Amino acid sequence: MRGAAGAAGEIGYLRSPAALEAVDPVEPSTVHHLLSVSAVLELGRRHGIDLGPDVDPGEALADVLADDGVLDALARRVAECVAPVLAMLDPGLLVLAGPPAVAGGDALAVRVEERVAAGSPWRTRVVPTGVPDGAVLRGAGTALLRGLRAGALERAGSVD
Repeated sequence: MRGAAGAAGEIGYLRSPAALEAVDPVEPSTVHHLLSVSAVLELGRRHGIDLGPDVDPGEALADVLADDGVLDALARRVAECVAPVLAMLDPGLLVLAGPPAVAGGDALAVRVEERVAAGSPWRTRVVPTGVPDGAVLRGAGTALLRGLRAGALERAGSVD
């Protein structure tokens, strides 16, 4: 799907859910700024985890998400942020992707599923991605290469 501005489906641009703004404020107030790696690391700091000044974000993410309080807070954020998607699509399965979802794994997915079920009419199964390393970028790269290949063959007169 491609929207007029090329950002169809990019829920990261949406404002933070109102239910979170009062109790869990972030600036700027967007879904991305609630769920990104830096947002999760900041959540860890809020929970008293000392990450030090020169922390490697990838390594720190797993450490931060080993904390039950951080995992619960992130699950709440995810559940609130996916509610509009669930309302529009009513999917049977929600796949969590991105570095925080990979680091949180099954523990995060279970908590998100429980939060969704407790706070909404949806009983959507939630799982972590099985393709952890840049699935979207790999897919975009594959689509680009297919398009370039098709264009080159078309201009050269198909070699089939």
